[in-house]
Amino acid sequence: MSTIKRGKIYYSRLYVPSELRQILHKREVVKSLRTSSHAEAITRSCILKGRVVRLWSVLKSERITMTPKQINKLIQQYTKTILEECEEGRLNNLKNYNDDGLECISQVIVEKM
Repeated sequence: MSTIKRGKIYYSRLYVPSELRQILHKREVVKSLRTSSHAEAITRSCILKGRVVRLWSVLKSERITMTPKQINKLIQQYTKTILEECEEGRLNNLKNYNDDGLECISQVIVEKM
């Protein structure tokens, strides 16, 4: 996994496990993290990676019963839902903190990583 910036927006690049590459016909999946903040991108990328690793495990065990088209659709829906949850959580937290406090907290978390 890597976090890359294209223009002003950060993206997460997730490598497809070798045993799923033949089914998905992809070596990697690139998803927008929907943020221009580096600290927020790191947080979202870590959350996305953790959940996609679980998804890869499910796909490995269920790949016999799913078509490549179904698997691709599942990945798209799953990653979209994860990013929406991240955004919703971030917006809910904004009600409790001012911008300076959030930036300070984000910097501390990034520095600890």
